[in-house]
Amino acid sequence: MTNTKYFFNKQYYSFESGQHRKQEIIWIVFPYDLKLIEHLKKFSKAKWSYSNKKWYVPDNTFYRKLFGIEREYSGKSALIKIHEVNLPALNRFKEQLLIKAYSPNTIRTYVTEFAQLLITIKSFSVDELNAEQLRSYFLYCIKKLQLSENALHNRMNAVKFYFEQVLNRENFLRLLCEVVQLPPVLVAGLSIVLTLKEQIFIISFFFNPVRHFVKGYWGNRLLNFLVFSGRACFTFLK
Repeated sequence: MTNTKYFFNKQYYSFESGQHRKQEIIWIVFPYDLKLIEHLKKFSKAKWSYSNKKWYVPDNTFYRKLFGIEREYSGKSALIKIHEVNLPALNRFKEQLLIKAYSPNTIRTYVTEFAQLLITIKSFSVDELNAEQLRSYFLYCIKKLQLSENALHNRMNAVKFYFEQVLNRENFLRLLCEVVQLPPVLVAGLSIVLTLKEQIFIISFFFNPVRHFVKGYWGNRLLNFLVFSGRACFTFLK
């Protein structure tokens, strides 16, 4: 080895993305050499896997930069679960996030959340999803998956980004409004006083059989009441 006292010399190593103990990691492969081991441990906190007979580190930004590895925004474990019909959509999604200059952390979060939608719909094209199907999916996220407020917010923003920024469709809130036949301005107003879960719950209320009593003029009056009365209306409907 040449003198590499002050920088990591990656030319003696090869790197592979992988999983170990249910965590995303980077495998480090190189011929057995005490000097190479010493050099690696000087610049990283690499660990030895006795089962795989390889060194590894966590797959994160620091080590990808150190090893000169191109960033991956979706893990292999997620990619193999996405049907080939929707892989082009995922690639367009990532490219548009890069074009919009989103931060690496935001890109990773959005890609992860969007991938979950693609995994769920399997061979059905994401581009063909309509408003009612999207509404059903978000209710599934709330009721079945029981996502936290933050996780639900990230997932909805990721899906919103795809339909608005990639497919260039109209405002995402209007997709839900088309189904419940409500003025978009009223639904948008809900976000001022209610959490995301509460907004979806109220929108879903209009799918209930009793909606026939509140559509039209009285429906709009009720929505105005919901917007300006805060969480008290959420408790009332629930």
